[in-house]
Amino acid sequence: MRDLEVNIRNILKIIDNKVDNFEIVIVNNNIGSNNHFEKLTNSNTLKNIQIYSLASKVDELTARWAGIENSIGDLVICLDPNIDNMKIIPKLIELGFKDKYDIVFTNQNTKHKNNIFSKIVIYKISEFFINLITGIDLKHHSTSFIMINRAVINYLSQLNEPHIKFRLIQSLPGFSRYHLKVYPLNDIKRKISLRKSFIRGIRLITSH
Repeated sequence: MRDLEVNIRNILKIIDNKVDNFEIVIVNNNIGSNNHFEKLTNSNTLKNIQIYSLASKVDELTARWAGIENSIGDLVICLDPNIDNMKIIPKLIELGFKDKYDIVFTNQNTKHKNNIFSKIVIYKISEFFINLITGIDLKHHSTSFIMINRAVINYLSQLNEPHIKFRLIQSLPGFSRYHLKVYPLNDIKRKISLRKSFIRGIRLITSH
């Protein structure tokens, strides 16, 4: 809880004077009591905080879409402050407002040096087959740290099962996109989880 408050304060410092109006949406994916989250919204020093609590635990991308769907504003930046480098937020805002991109993906600029060779090979093979079947490049399919504008959100909201279509946002036609290379928070290297990668790939294939 304390880490969450620290992250919120850091975000507020980063976006200060960058935008006129904003809100920070936090999704409680059924991970605990709402009392802790309500303290944030009742704080006198924190502003524009919205909490959305899900009735049951869902997968990560569905939870992210719940936050995006309930957000307001012309641009929405979706991130995990424990992993993603929040210092990139001003660049995402610039790409959205100044350069007029509809979608900005982030591509973690890291190497898999912490993973054994066999894991890397299996991961690359799965990447190849998913790209072959769906046309989606997993390296550029980060819905963890992403910027999308209101036009994209409105388009997805009109579709059946928009949380499913959100998984396939890379293949959406008619929207301009940009791939931004970023470094992880504190240069921490994300380890490849074969199980998570496999599940993610299966969901992309079945959603396509």
